[in-house]
Amino acid sequence: MTHQRTVIRQYIATAIDSAGLVAADRVYQTKTNPHESGGLPAIELVAPQDTIIGKRSDVPKVYIRGLIIEIDCIAGGKAAEDDANDLSKLIEDLLLPDHSVGGLAEDVDLESTVITVDSEGYTATATASMVFLVTYITEHPYIVDDTFNSAHADWDLAEPDGQIDAQDILTLPQ
Repeated sequence: MTHQRTVIRQYIATAIDSAGLVAADRVYQTKTNPHESGGLPAIELVAPQDTIIGKRSDVPKVYIRGLIIEIDCIAGGKAAEDDANDLSKLIEDLLLPDHSVGGLAEDVDLESTVITVDSEGYTATATASMVFLVTYITEHPYIVDDTFNSAHADWDLAEPDGQIDAQDILTLPQ
C-alpha cells in the first residue's frame, strides 16, 4: 500500500506536469539534478520531511501530519532569475487554490521561497526553491483485543468504612 505522502507528492507532480507550464515535460520527482541532461527550465519536486503535528484521537489513532514539499524551479540564460520567479508564481497559482490537494489533504500553505543565482559556468542558472506545508490526516485502525474473561467488583456496604463487605466475580463462558 502506498503511503499518503507519496500519493500527495505524485498528485502535485502530475498537476504541475499536466498544467501546460513551460517546463511541463521536465518535472522530476528527485533532486539529483536530472535537469542537467534534460534542459531548462525544469522543476524538481521532493517530499523530504513528514512530521506529526497533532493527534485527533487515540482510538483509533488519528494523526495530523505536516508534509514538507520542496519544489525547485530552475531556469537558465540571461533572464534566469526572472524566469525562475515567473515559474514559481505559476506553481503558486496552481497549487494554492486547491487547498485540499485534490481531496488528499486538509490544507496547503506556501512557507517560503528562496532565490539563488549561479553565474559560474557557461550559462547562468537561477533556482526559486519553494517550500510548501501540506497538512493531512492519517488514521491507523485499532485492533480490538476481545479477551474479556471476567469482572470483579468490591462492595463497601452500609456506612462506607473502607472495609470490603462483599465481592462479586463474574466469569464469562469461553
